[in-house]
Amino acid sequence: MIAESRLSGILCSGANAAQAVWVCGQAGCNSYGMACGDRKCGCMAPHRGHQMFMIDGLDATLSAPPLLSEDGVALEKSINAVIDDCIAELQRLKRSHSDHVTAHAESRHRHTVLKRKLLRREPMELR
Repeated sequence: MIAESRLSGILCSGANAAQAVWVCGQAGCNSYGMACGDRKCGCMAPHRGHQMFMIDGLDATLSAPPLLSEDGVALEKSINAVIDDCIAELQRLKRSHSDHVTAHAESRHRHTVLKRKLLRREPMELR
């Protein structure tokens, strides 16, 4: 794990500024939140009775991908289905448009030979 393989690089606020191991998670705490965990260090006094988290554990928690609630998963599935339906409909529209353009082009070029003969004053064949 990332947190276990490296030092946090964060120091406590004590007089000797040691490596911080704990972070304060107490709502409303205005003191510097990093503490080394040594009971004799001055960094611990402002956090007595506070909810504390190990930096390694916090690092792991923050690194974890967010999870969606059941409602969120269902909503994502519904939206993906709508998007898939829209894509399928647009693909059908693209094919239909392509067929229309082809049919239009063929109808315009049906008389190409006749047009060429008329413009060049070539003899016409009667059938």
